[in-house]
Amino acid sequence: MESADTVTPMSAEDGVVHHRPRKLGGRLVKSARKRPKVSEPEGSGTPDDTMKPLLEWLEGRGARVDGVVVQRSKAGRRLVASRPLPAGFTFFRAPAECILSGAACLASPIGEALCQKFRLHRDDEESDGEKEDAVACDEDTPVVTPLDVLYAFLVAASDDDEHFGPFVTHLRGCGGCTPHFWSPADRARLPLDVGQELQREEAAVCGQYHVLFPALTEAFPDLFPASCSTESRWKLAHDLFRSRAFLAKPGTQERNDASEVFVPLLDCMNHDSEAANVEWLGTGLGDDVGARVTRPVLEGEELLYSYGCKGNSKLSLSYGFALWENPHEAR
Repeated sequence: MESADTVTPMSAEDGVVHHRPRKLGGRLVKSARKRPKVSEPEGSGTPDDTMKPLLEWLEGRGARVDGVVVQRSKAGRRLVASRPLPAGFTFFRAPAECILSGAACLASPIGEALCQKFRLHRDDEESDGEKEDAVACDEDTPVVTPLDVLYAFLVAASDDDEHFGPFVTHLRGCGGCTPHFWSPADRARLPLDVGQELQREEAAVCGQYHVLFPALTEAFPDLFPASCSTESRWKLAHDLFRSRAFLAKPGTQERNDASEVFVPLLDCMNHDSEAANVEWLGTGLGDDVGARVTRPVLEGEELLYSYGCKGNSKLSLSYGFALWENPHEAR
C-alpha cells in the first residue's frame, strides 16, 4: 500500500528500488502532522498513466472498476473519486483470476517446480465446505509454505507472465519501503525494541531464502535465473507482502500469512485510521463483496483505508512510516 508522503529513491540493486525514510524531530516519520480530514482538492494530482497496463489487465480478467482513478500528486500515488460516490457504493470488485495468492502461484510453472524440487504436493481435501490449498511435505524435506511459493513467484515471474505479468510489474515498481531497505544509518535511528524485532524478522526471511536458493536455480535455471533469484528480490517480496496484502475474506478469517493476498488497485490507497472512507469486503463479483465507500465521497476526494489501529512501531515495521500524534501510539 502507499504511504502518506513522498519517498525519495535511494538506489537500485537487482532491480529493487530502495526508499529513504524522512526524519523529523529525532524520529523517522512520513508525516510531520496529522493527515487532514479533507483530502487534496480536485486537480491537485494528475492521472497516473503508468497504471494503464494494470487497469487494462484488470478489465480483461473480469474485474469491475467504477468511479475511481489513480493519481500522482506531491504526496505520491493515491486513489481518488472520479465522480461523486454515494455512501455504500462499491467501486471495485475482483474475481479470483485477479488475486495473487499462494494458491494461485502453486498452480503456476514456478509453483510446480517448487513442488517437484521439494517433493511437495497440494492437499485438495475439503474442509468445512471450502477447498483449502495447503502444502504438505515429506518427512525430512525442508518445510516450504504457500507464502514461500508466493515469494518465489514474485522473485522469478517474468513481466510478461501470461496470468499475472502486469500485476507483477506493478508490484515490483513499488519498490521497498520498510526498514528492510533503509540504510544502516536510518535503521540505527529506530527504537531499540523495533530494531531488535527487525533483526529477528530479517534473519527469518533470509534464512528461508537460503532454504530455496541456490537449489532452485541449480535445478531450474530457466525458471529461476541467478540474475533475478537474489536475496534482495526475496526481501522485496516480503516487503511487498507485509505492506500491501489484504485479507481475502475479511470478517471470516484470522489475519495470518495464509489468509492474505495481493489485491490490485486497492494497494494504491493511503492510510488514515480516523478519516478512512473505504471498507474492504473481500474478493469476488457478488453484491456483498468488493471495496465500497462508507460515506458520500466528493469528486476528486481521496479514498482512504485504515491499515488498522497500529502504533508507530507496527507502522514502521510493516509500512515504513510513522505518524506524529498517532492516536494509537502508547502514551
